[in-house]
Amino acid sequence: MDGKPNEIFSRVEEMKALGLDVPQVAELCHELKKNGYNVPDNILTVEEAVQWLAGKIAKA
Repeated sequence: MDGKPNEIFSRVEEMKALGLDVPQVAELCHELKKNGYNVPDNILTVEEAVQWLAGKIAKA
């Protein structure tokens, strides 16, 4: 698998099929996406998730 970490870890299903884990935040974002939420693919850290959520709250 080639690419930047955020590209690789956004492919949660592929990683799990290979027996590999992904960061918990990436898995959370993946699950949110599966349930219809418009979450970016490139979130890997808690800080990135907080920044994204803060931006969403500020726009609301």
